[in-house]
Amino acid sequence: MLNLTGSTTIHYETVENRLHLLLPLNAEMFLLRMLHRINSFIGYNHTSKLCSLGNARHSKGEDVQCPGHVGCSATVSPDFGIGNEEDGGEKIASKLLAGKHPLKVSHLTTDADGKGCQGLNKVMKRVTGKDTENLLDEQHLNRSFCRAVSSTEFSSDMFPARTVSFKRMLQKRFAEDLSHQVQAEITACRKAMKNNHPKVVLAMRDCVSCILKCYSGDHRECSKKSFVCKKKKYMFPFMPGIARESLRILGTDRVKLCNVIMTRTCEKQLRATRFGTSTQKAEAMNSAFKTTNPKQGSTYSRNASCRDHSAIHMVNNGPGESIAMKMAALGLHPSQSSISTLRRLQHRRDYHRRRKKSCSVRARKASLRIKRYRLYERQGNYRKNKGSCYETDQLIAELTDHTYHKRRISCDNSGNDITSCGTSRNVRTK
Repeated sequence: MLNLTGSTTIHYETVENRLHLLLPLNAEMFLLRMLHRINSFIGYNHTSKLCSLGNARHSKGEDVQCPGHVGCSATVSPDFGIGNEEDGGEKIASKLLAGKHPLKVSHLTTDADGKGCQGLNKVMKRVTGKDTENLLDEQHLNRSFCRAVSSTEFSSDMFPARTVSFKRMLQKRFAEDLSHQVQAEITACRKAMKNNHPKVVLAMRDCVSCILKCYSGDHRECSKKSFVCKKKKYMFPFMPGIARESLRILGTDRVKLCNVIMTRTCEKQLRATRFGTSTQKAEAMNSAFKTTNPKQGSTYSRNASCRDHSAIHMVNNGPGESIAMKMAALGLHPSQSSISTLRRLQHRRDYHRRRKKSCSVRARKASLRIKRYRLYERQGNYRKNKGSCYETDQLIAELTDHTYHKRRISCDNSGNDITSCGTSRNVRTK
């Protein structure tokens, strides 16, 4: 969240450093995304070790240091840590404060596995004298919560399963469903409490025991403590029918689940996610970067930064407006047919963006997801059906007559040649 004035606040996000998604080879990028009316990216930093001219001079035996020589496209030395997010955060903060109207950052949303906020906080605190609060992304927290529930060891009689593989499948589905319900309870609680943080913390403490009782089929406390299963019964969209409302959560299993849920609903986590910000929009910028800077083919060492700026300009303004603005900057005047094409391109992009955010499309996606889970459950694909699953070396017996099939031959005491595919033949001896 960016403080522009005393009363104006704007949320923005960061994207984590992923070299294989953002740029080819050695390149680093940090983005700040402002969640304003136009949803524009306001911060960018590019770090690269690529220098085709330096590599060519090195191949000729010249002693060249990158960066520093004439025509060098690298921005850091080869021994620099390309994954240093703290350094990228410092550079982003310096750029935000270097303009005519310095932009001071009070809150920063990250995915909790990088140090970009530490670097940005170091620069901002030096200027403003206040720490930048690090907010957390709810999507990443929910994935971490789901993994924690999946890796927890429960008793053998908690899930109605006879085999270990079926129990493992039920626990994975239970982790997904529990993560979905906990997030739904937090969202509904914030709406009911009108984002009053102290009241939300107290209400979620009472809601933990109610959530566990729902999975056991006990809904007597739902009308008082639950925000999702109060008026309309919770449907358990990820749980199979055999385990829906039939879990035996008792004793140590209840204690373990309460401890895991409290890590997601504690005061610290609720405060770090109180604005509901996420990094998903910034993560989606990777597809635009892959369009202008593809991973395969050329590595564009000299103009990689220009291509990234072009992608950011297209995302901020839309494809139609971006092309029109670039042509106007070059002094080009498009024809009337070209203008109509650009308008249709821009209209199509705006239409699909509004359509994907509509409540009807989101509800349809949720219903289709539940339908796929139910179809998967009816087919029984969670059980291993012999003959339909993958098996190693299924066709070796049919490939023994081909020259490219390599057999491991060994002879037993009776003179039989035993091959790797389980067949045997007599060996003639003189």
